Amino acid sequence: EYQQNVRIPVAGTVRRTANGMLPYRLGKDDVELAAQQPNPLPDSPEILKEGKRLYELYCDHCHGSTGQADGLVSPVFAGVPSYTAAAQKDLSEGHVFHVITYGIRRMGAHGSQISAENRWKIVKYVKQLQSK
Repeated sequence: EYQQNVRIPVAGTVRRTANGMLPYRLGKDDVELAAQQPNPLPDSPEILKEGKRLYELYCDHCHGSTGQADGLVSPVFAGVPSYTAAAQKDLSEGHVFHVITYGIRRMGAHGSQISAENRWKIVKYVKQLQSK
């Protein structure tokens, strides 16, 4: 019997977020594969503005307002990298997203605190900081 207004997902499909993004399913050790992932968000002033706002909430205290590892608490966490350091400046957006998601060395994971869409926005802003 057919029931109206019953939505059953098609077998084999993957549920997307309200904004149409797929869930992030790479594991902590999949950084090389993550580095190949493109940022699904477009380059736009609105995305960068929101990325900056989110960066100021979650990242500025360690990485600093210009990404030079001069945030207020960076002396406590020795080893905070500058975004323009040789080892950091050419990292792909997918790599940066993965690091925000799972953390690295002394940096904690932020995947449970920041939605995937917002992490991609922060990545856009970080890449802008690196270009300066």
